[in-house]
Amino acid sequence: MSDKKSFTNQELSLYRKHKLVENYRMWADTITAYQPRYEDSRMVKALKIGYFKLCFKKYCGYEEIKQVITDNRPNLTVGSKEYDRLVNSILYCKFCYGAKPGEFFNYSMDKLNHEGRKRLMPTGTRYRVFTAFNRQFVLDKIDAKYDCYLTLKDFFGRECILLSGINDLSCFDNFINRHKVCFAKPNRGSCGIGAVRLVLEDLENDHAVLSSLLEKYGEVAVEENISQNSTMASFHPQSVNTVRVMIIRLNNEPQMLFAGFRYGRGDSVVDNVGSGGTICMIDKDTGIIKTSKDGNVYDKETGHQIIGFQIPEWEKLREVIKSISDRLPEYRLFAVDMALDINNNWILVEANSHAELGGDRIIKECGYDYDAFIRLAGGGQKNTLKENENNDR
Repeated sequence: MSDKKSFTNQELSLYRKHKLVENYRMWADTITAYQPRYEDSRMVKALKIGYFKLCFKKYCGYEEIKQVITDNRPNLTVGSKEYDRLVNSILYCKFCYGAKPGEFFNYSMDKLNHEGRKRLMPTGTRYRVFTAFNRQFVLDKIDAKYDCYLTLKDFFGRECILLSGINDLSCFDNFINRHKVCFAKPNRGSCGIGAVRLVLEDLENDHAVLSSLLEKYGEVAVEENISQNSTMASFHPQSVNTVRVMIIRLNNEPQMLFAGFRYGRGDSVVDNVGSGGTICMIDKDTGIIKTSKDGNVYDKETGHQIIGFQIPEWEKLREVIKSISDRLPEYRLFAVDMALDINNNWILVEANSHAELGGDRIIKECGYDYDAFIRLAGGGQKNTLKENENNDR
């Protein structure tokens, strides 16, 4: 399987999935092996960094590190002592704590000691958490967009098709003629990357866009457009604005771990934080937004009330969440993105078996750090999160 150009698109998509699994398993093993029990001395840190550079060179991601430093510390000169120290610190946190370069800055890891860093759940660490809960590294059932559609079709409220090559564009033509507007996403994509809005009036451009996505990602899921509730749309009409809910099953009963309202920014057609969107935490009992990105009650760009806003049909959402979890009892920890449609029905946008845990945000929301989650995954039979919280104190 060395010549990727000889693959069919389905084989290429599967190949990429297995490489992703392999990379994250390697990453999890590295964290297990090299995360210190106590704060490393300067000499030990230097030895570990040297070892990572030598033995894990292909996983270091220097280009990504360079770009992230440029975005966050634009005044640093490449090759300066301060720049090199920052690169080394990012590499150390990547292999010892599982943090991507962007997460190093997002979670202010340069300002944290070992005790602060190990509590976080960045990308590499969160895969260990989800694997502990779900007992296996699951990518097949819900993470591919079209597989999720087939598994949870009753909750989608819209049609979806899968394109596996240029020859499938005729299927797309039939689809767009029926629905006029649709969204296309890489079948195994994340963070809203590669998601595009397509319209019937620009069919020639649609074909060019889809051809490019197929060449880059192998498979593309195309979904009927969601006509969303006008109140939810008012935050950012260009995107479908969703509620992200993290679901945990304890004693075989689903519970909301946390919930956040997400909406897009600028010209973006998606609400993903990874594509420039915003997430505001919601009181899971009442459905009232309790935080905003900058702490202001009103959004600075739109003037829309954020803190104190009541998410519509909250009890109905709680019922739908329970039904989705009951359909997937083998998933003890996973996330769903839900949209309220024009008929005030909650519909599933997508599900994720290894969703971002938000660094320190989940610690603030639930009181659980990495160690607490691993203990919870190992037992997980207490009736409520509150019981676990009391026992962890």
